[in-house]
Amino acid sequence: MHTSPSPHLEPTHDLIIYSQFVQAERKKILLCLVTSLFFVVGGFWMIMAGRGENVLNGWVMVLFFGLGLLVFPIQLTWGPLLVLNEQTIRIRSNPFLKSITLSWQEIAAITLFKGTHSDALGITLSPAHLEAFLQRQPPLTRSILKRRLNRFHLVALLPARLFPCSLRALFVSIQERYQAPIQQHHIALETYIVPL
Repeated sequence: MHTSPSPHLEPTHDLIIYSQFVQAERKKILLCLVTSLFFVVGGFWMIMAGRGENVLNGWVMVLFFGLGLLVFPIQLTWGPLLVLNEQTIRIRSNPFLKSITLSWQEIAAITLFKGTHSDALGITLSPAHLEAFLQRQPPLTRSILKRRLNRFHLVALLPARLFPCSLRALFVSIQERYQAPIQQHHIALETYIVPL
């Protein structure tokens, strides 16, 4: 479990949480980006030299490390993992998908899952808002969410390793700061101990 600082409050009074992965791994991601660029240039050099097996190896390098040139910049621009304000909660648990925005009235429960080795924060969609929520999503996000939501209504399950703060401290902070919309929309705040 993380014991780093409390959640960050922006001047706009939104609760904004950035991914621990992006904060801690930014230098490694930049190093991987530069390395990929180096190998792509080397691959093109091998292709231009044009000697049998080197051409094939050059194409393999260009394709493989070229993919890194696409993936690593996306990871660097991930943005906030979680943004809460008095009207909405915005979740972006994956740098390759668009963020999901929920109004407080669409939320049925916010759950802190306590495990033996790690915690997770779950946000459950109210069944009454399922179809309207899915219609607002881009096609790729909709197809990913549809199967899971039809069974569990769990919009997001965010593991503790993504957060730069303790999930338990974040859970308490959400309870305290957003008490009005939580009570107004009858959102359940649950703690669930995950059995081994």
